Amino acid sequence: MENLWACDVCDFKNYDGHKTCILCGTERDFTLYGKASSKRSSGNDDGAKTAMPSSLSPTNFVLMNDSTPRTIKKNRNFAKLRLNNLNIRQKGARRRHDWVRNVDEASGDIVWGRNRDVLDHKVLKRIVAKDTRGHPHLPNDDGDFDLPMLRDSVSSVSSAGSVASVGYVSKLVLTPKHPDGRMSFETAEGQTAFQTVNPTVFSSADLKDVSQLTFQQKHAWFVQYTSTMEVPWEYGHMLLEIDRSNLLHNSCEQLLWASHDQLHQSLRIKFLNEPGVDAGGLEREWFTLMTEEIFDERTGLFHAGMDNAYMIRPTSSDASEDHLMYFQAIGRFVGRGLFEGMLLDAHLALPLYKHILGTPITFSDLEFVDVELYNNLRWLKQNKGVESLCLDFSVNVAQVDKEPLTIDLCPNGRHIAVTDDNKDEYVYLRFKWIMLTSISPQLASLIKGIYSVIPLEMLSVFDHQELELLMCGIPDVNVDDWKAHTTYIGNDCDPQ
Repeated sequence: MENLWACDVCDFKNYDGHKTCILCGTERDFTLYGKASSKRSSGNDDGAKTAMPSSLSPTNFVLMNDSTPRTIKKNRNFAKLRLNNLNIRQKGARRRHDWVRNVDEASGDIVWGRNRDVLDHKVLKRIVAKDTRGHPHLPNDDGDFDLPMLRDSVSSVSSAGSVASVGYVSKLVLTPKHPDGRMSFETAEGQTAFQTVNPTVFSSADLKDVSQLTFQQKHAWFVQYTSTMEVPWEYGHMLLEIDRSNLLHNSCEQLLWASHDQLHQSLRIKFLNEPGVDAGGLEREWFTLMTEEIFDERTGLFHAGMDNAYMIRPTSSDASEDHLMYFQAIGRFVGRGLFEGMLLDAHLALPLYKHILGTPITFSDLEFVDVELYNNLRWLKQNKGVESLCLDFSVNVAQVDKEPLTIDLCPNGRHIAVTDDNKDEYVYLRFKWIMLTSISPQLASLIKGIYSVIPLEMLSVFDHQELELLMCGIPDVNVDDWKAHTTYIGNDCDPQ
């Protein structure tokens, strides 16, 4: 597509009219590596030279013209500094490139593979390639440039000395023993990257081709296929009659009653004891009110975490004995939002988007759920003498009006001390508990509800940040762009 510019942080392709990246919020002119200044000095009215300041802030860093090892090191350190100081939104968007879909030569299946810090290495290699012209002696003995691992790239669940990052994928599994579904958590490397329900409609190869398009092209593809799923109006529509005083329960109950065909019919909303015909306005109001109630802390189903993004509350059963039915209905609600193109005024925590898509989750994703625990576990991995902390293989779960409940992370875990020898296993089990085990039933119900409206294969062409954009829209409105594409009608309308 023409008139697109690529963000230097996340490589997302934005329309030319956007001054900031709509995915990560980075300014268009922001760069992770230094740029040569057009002038090292400037002249004044008297013809005298104005010297450059002796110290430059990272945002005003200028590459020297000479290609010396000292310059290369300085430029690389500058890039590393910027990479390590990205905000939480930029980090999340940048990590969408950590894993890629590869063709398994033996089976021909498309599987997950680690794309080790590809963007970070691109940035550093651009600096090296630019600054080492005429210096062929600078590469290392292997013929490549020595690119140090960036601090934020170490996302392995194993100890700090490990370079390879371990990823895990969650899958919704339906079995006779678990007809409502259960979640499995498996090592990502080599796992099937696309799960196709109907291979005659979408093959893995087709989905891989679509996944490599720009977001704008993928969105057009998604809208095209969801429109073919819509049941024509003459064959019926789904009418929800909502009691405002009992909005969440009333809505979830009717969403659960809906058949597969009804979930793809045109939706109409009627509020009880209120006049009005839904021409779109009542439906938008219903989506807004439902979103507010679902993510209200007092409802007890979700809790706000980093950057006000919502994670499933492990103790949601305290809110209602039927909490799993609520999560399945909420999944259908989210699915209808995607189906209708309705945007939700709430953002999920990054790992939840990955769970929905079945894309790999790594230890670094814990930062988006509980940054304090993430930092503590990182310290645990990188230091010795953990016996002094008196930890064991258990967690305490807070309960409403009850004493905290102790949960073993492994059999008899509360009686097993954490040591330097077994701390890797402890970190993994603690990571797994937060990311999956503690919310597994709720997550299975939520995902099952979403898939009942939108098949997984149609969502799988997006990465986790693109799914957030699809569900929640652009976080910041470009007023100038809005004005430029608005038609004003009437004598009293002032475009200013």
